[in-house]
Amino acid sequence: MGSRMNKEQYMRILAEQLRSLSLAERNELLYEYEAHFAFGIQSGKTEEEICSELGNPYEIVQEVLQERNEQHRSHSRDNNYNYRQEPISQKYKKQSSSSAISKVFLSIAFGFLTIIVFPFGISMWAIWFSLSAASIAFILSPLLCFADFMMYSEFVPAKWFAAVGLFGLGLVLAPNIKSVFKGLLRMTAGYCKWMAGVVRGGKSS
Repeated sequence: MGSRMNKEQYMRILAEQLRSLSLAERNELLYEYEAHFAFGIQSGKTEEEICSELGNPYEIVQEVLQERNEQHRSHSRDNNYNYRQEPISQKYKKQSSSSAISKVFLSIAFGFLTIIVFPFGISMWAIWFSLSAASIAFILSPLLCFADFMMYSEFVPAKWFAAVGLFGLGLVLAPNIKSVFKGLLRMTAGYCKWMAGVVRGGKSS
């Protein structure tokens, strides 16, 4: 059949048999075969020879349609797969949204606690340093009183009585200040550990 066909007959069969395709697909295929004919004629071949080389147009159409059907089925399977996966992606979106909301509330709570706890901790440490300085000064008060006596050679019983009293008060304060120091140290370390855990948790989420 193909050996007696010319270009017009061959192309007409292709156009008629490819009507099930879209206009764009049909024109694309017809353009390719038009190019085959143009190239063959430039090479010195006749239209009949080119038709014979191209093969039976009905078989070509059958192969083209079969290939297009397989592509459509593959595309349909991909769409179904994406549709089935959509709820999972929505789930991840919800989880991401929930995680973002949690981060916002966590940041607010973290900032609020930092505003309250941090100044409180600074104040406690300032009080501890003040008491420590006072305790040291109380313990050293007899030495200061003795230095005053050596400089001015003036003995004032009230000063010595006060110095002895302050010395005793300093000795009483010293152990308590040590206990307070340990408590503040544990509190500060615990707060820093908690804050580091919150920061790491926020980054990992």
